Amino acid sequence: MWRSKHDGLTAAVSVGGERVLLLKPQKLMNRSGQSVRPMLAFHRLAPSDLLVVHDELDLPFGQIRLKIGGGDAGHNGLRSVTTELGSPDYLRLRFGIGRPPLEFEGDVTDYVLQGFAPMQRAGLQELVGRAADAVVLVARFGIDAAMNQVNRRCTV
Repeated sequence: MWRSKHDGLTAAVSVGGERVLLLKPQKLMNRSGQSVRPMLAFHRLAPSDLLVVHDELDLPFGQIRLKIGGGDAGHNGLRSVTTELGSPDYLRLRFGIGRPPLEFEGDVTDYVLQGFAPMQRAGLQELVGRAADAVVLVARFGIDAAMNQVNRRCTV
């Protein structure tokens, strides 16, 4: 199913009855746009056809939100995608991981790269399932309808 292409692993799947291309960039996060840009170019897709699923510090763990465009909020992967595409106008599925607790020793990068806490791991499977459901909604009904449904019920 997965093939090596565009400096990443790619697959074509059916999501909600729609053909969807998946890409797991195999570059460092801060260079992930170097995988995204050639894939979009190869398939003649516009940035507006792209849905990037990413971790989000500014959402508490257990929340997911859909969004169209915007800034990178310090996220190096989003910065890379925006730079490579020349546009921030792509869809995003924001996967809330929350900010580090006050007692956390280390910087934000250390926090983002560590594993989930045991209490978070207990709800992770449900959250991943809801994120996958959000992707299906986007594929079947479009971003506006998906945002109306996903963004109003955003906690685990």
